[in-house]
Amino acid sequence: MQREVSIQVDTHDKAGNFIGWLWVDNTNMSVALVKNGLASVHFTGEKSQYASSLKSAEESAKTQKLGIWKDYVEPEKEEKKEEERTKCEKRKQSNLVTPYERQVNYEEVVVTEVTPEGTFYVQKISEGPKAEALFAKLRQEFQVNPPPSRRLHS
Repeated sequence: MQREVSIQVDTHDKAGNFIGWLWVDNTNMSVALVKNGLASVHFTGEKSQYASSLKSAEESAKTQKLGIWKDYVEPEKEEKKEEERTKCEKRKQSNLVTPYERQVNYEEVVVTEVTPEGTFYVQKISEGPKAEALFAKLRQEFQVNPPPSRRLHS
Protein backbone atom coordinates (compact mmCIF):
# COMPACT_ATOMS: atom_id res chain seq x y z
CA MET A 1 0.00 0.00 0.00
CA GLN A 2 1.73 3.15 -1.18
CA ARG A 3 0.92 6.57 0.16
CA GLU A 4 2.10 10.02 -0.55
CA VAL A 5 3.94 11.41 2.45
CA SER A 6 5.76 14.59 3.29
CA ILE A 7 8.61 15.10 5.68
CA GLN A 8 9.69 18.13 7.63
CA VAL A 9 13.40 17.97 8.49
CA ASP A 10 14.34 20.07 11.51
CA THR A 11 17.97 18.99 11.92
CA HIS A 12 20.23 15.94 11.84
CA ASP A 13 22.09 14.02 14.52
CA LYS A 14 25.81 13.26 14.83
CA ALA A 15 25.46 10.20 12.58
CA GLY A 16 23.80 12.27 9.84
CA ASN A 17 20.28 10.91 10.43
CA PHE A 18 17.44 13.34 9.82
CA ILE A 19 15.42 14.57 12.81
CA GLY A 20 11.97 15.78 11.91
CA TRP A 21 8.35 14.92 11.25
CA LEU A 22 6.50 12.55 8.93
CA TRP A 23 3.09 13.56 7.59
CA VAL A 24 0.60 11.17 5.96
CA ASP A 25 -2.71 12.59 4.70
CA ASN A 26 -2.01 15.81 6.65
CA THR A 27 -1.59 13.80 9.89
CA ASN A 28 1.55 14.16 11.99
CA MET A 29 2.53 10.50 12.46
CA SER A 30 4.43 11.19 15.69
CA VAL A 31 1.32 12.65 17.28
CA ALA A 32 -0.81 9.80 15.88
CA LEU A 33 1.52 7.13 17.31
CA VAL A 34 1.52 8.78 20.73
CA LYS A 35 -2.26 9.30 20.67
CA ASN A 36 -2.82 5.59 20.00
CA GLY A 37 -0.50 4.53 22.82
CA LEU A 38 2.13 3.16 20.45
CA ALA A 39 4.82 5.60 21.57
CA SER A 40 5.65 7.99 24.37
CA VAL A 41 6.95 11.54 24.11
CA HIS A 42 10.73 11.75 24.09
CA PHE A 43 12.13 14.67 26.09
CA THR A 44 13.40 16.28 22.88
CA GLY A 45 9.82 16.41 21.62
CA GLU A 46 8.91 18.59 24.59
CA LYS A 47 10.97 21.39 23.02
CA SER A 48 9.47 21.11 19.55
CA GLN A 49 6.79 23.16 17.88
CA TYR A 50 4.42 20.19 18.31
CA ALA A 51 5.05 19.78 22.06
CA SER A 52 1.51 20.68 23.13
CA SER A 53 -0.03 18.27 20.60
CA LEU A 54 2.32 15.50 21.69
CA LYS A 55 1.65 16.07 25.40
CA SER A 56 -2.13 16.16 25.00
CA ALA A 57 -1.98 13.02 22.82
CA GLU A 58 0.04 11.25 25.51
CA GLU A 59 -2.35 12.32 28.27
CA SER A 60 -5.28 11.08 26.16
CA ALA A 61 -3.61 7.69 25.62
CA LYS A 62 -2.84 7.40 29.35
CA THR A 63 -6.41 8.25 30.29
CA GLN A 64 -7.82 5.73 27.80
CA LYS A 65 -5.14 3.17 28.80
CA LEU A 66 -4.15 2.55 25.18
CA GLY A 67 -1.17 0.50 24.02
CA ILE A 68 1.86 0.98 26.22
CA TRP A 69 -0.33 2.73 28.79
CA LYS A 70 -2.75 -0.21 29.30
CA ASP A 71 -1.37 -0.96 32.80
CA TYR A 72 -0.38 2.61 33.65
CA VAL A 73 -1.35 3.82 37.12
CA GLU A 74 -1.06 7.55 37.81
CA PRO A 75 1.13 7.99 40.90
CA GLU A 76 -0.32 10.23 43.54
CA LYS A 77 1.34 13.61 43.87
CA GLU A 78 2.47 13.04 47.45
CA GLU A 79 4.03 9.72 46.49
CA LYS A 80 5.90 11.49 43.70
CA LYS A 81 7.22 14.13 46.09
CA GLU A 82 8.33 11.52 48.63
CA GLU A 83 9.93 9.42 45.91
CA GLU A 84 11.80 12.47 44.61
CA ARG A 85 13.02 13.33 48.12
CA THR A 86 14.26 9.77 48.55
CA LYS A 87 16.05 9.86 45.19
CA CYS A 88 17.70 13.20 46.07
CA GLU A 89 18.92 11.84 49.38
CA LYS A 90 20.32 8.71 47.72
CA ARG A 91 22.07 10.84 45.08
CA LYS A 92 23.59 13.06 47.75
CA GLN A 93 24.83 10.02 49.66
CA SER A 94 26.29 8.28 46.63
CA ASN A 95 27.29 11.41 44.66
CA LEU A 96 25.36 10.16 41.63
CA VAL A 97 24.36 12.66 38.99
CA THR A 98 21.07 12.39 37.14
CA PRO A 99 20.79 13.32 33.47
CA TYR A 100 19.20 16.59 34.61
CA GLU A 101 22.06 17.58 36.91
CA ARG A 102 25.32 18.77 35.53
CA GLN A 103 28.39 18.21 37.60
CA VAL A 104 31.15 20.61 36.62
CA ASN A 105 34.77 19.65 37.11
CA TYR A 106 37.08 22.24 35.59
CA GLU A 107 40.67 21.35 34.77
CA GLU A 108 43.27 23.87 33.64
CA VAL A 109 44.64 22.68 30.32
CA VAL A 110 46.74 23.81 27.39
CA VAL A 111 45.57 22.87 23.91
CA THR A 112 48.57 21.19 22.28
CA GLU A 113 47.13 20.25 18.89
CA VAL A 114 44.02 20.73 16.77
CA THR A 115 43.60 18.44 13.75
CA PRO A 116 41.89 19.43 10.49
CA GLU A 117 39.04 17.06 11.46
CA GLY A 118 38.36 19.07 14.63
CA THR A 119 39.94 16.65 17.11
CA PHE A 120 41.96 18.42 19.74
CA TYR A 121 44.51 17.33 22.30
CA VAL A 122 45.22 18.95 25.65
CA GLN A 123 47.71 18.67 28.46
CA LYS A 124 46.68 19.23 32.05
CA ILE A 125 48.61 22.13 33.50
CA SER A 126 48.81 20.32 36.85
CA GLU A 127 50.80 17.55 35.12
CA GLY A 128 53.22 20.00 33.48
CA PRO A 129 56.01 19.54 36.04
CA LYS A 130 55.83 15.75 35.57
CA ALA A 131 56.14 16.14 31.81
CA GLU A 132 59.05 18.58 32.16
CA ALA A 133 60.86 16.16 34.49
CA LEU A 134 60.32 13.32 32.02
CA PHE A 135 61.68 15.41 29.11
CA ALA A 136 64.69 16.48 31.21
CA LYS A 137 65.39 12.81 32.00
CA LEU A 138 65.08 11.87 28.31
CA ARG A 139 67.44 14.72 27.26
CA GLN A 140 69.97 13.58 29.87
CA GLU A 141 69.68 9.97 28.68
CA PHE A 142 70.28 11.04 25.06
CA GLN A 143 73.35 13.07 26.09
CA VAL A 144 74.84 10.15 28.00
CA ASN A 145 73.82 7.51 25.43
CA PRO A 146 73.30 9.24 22.08
CA PRO A 147 71.66 7.13 19.40
CA PRO A 148 74.10 5.75 16.82
CA SER A 149 74.40 7.92 13.78
CA ARG A 150 73.99 5.91 10.63
CA ARG A 151 73.66 6.98 7.10
CA LEU A 152 70.88 5.36 5.20
CA HIS A 153 71.91 4.22 1.72
CA SER A 154 69.41 4.42 -1.06
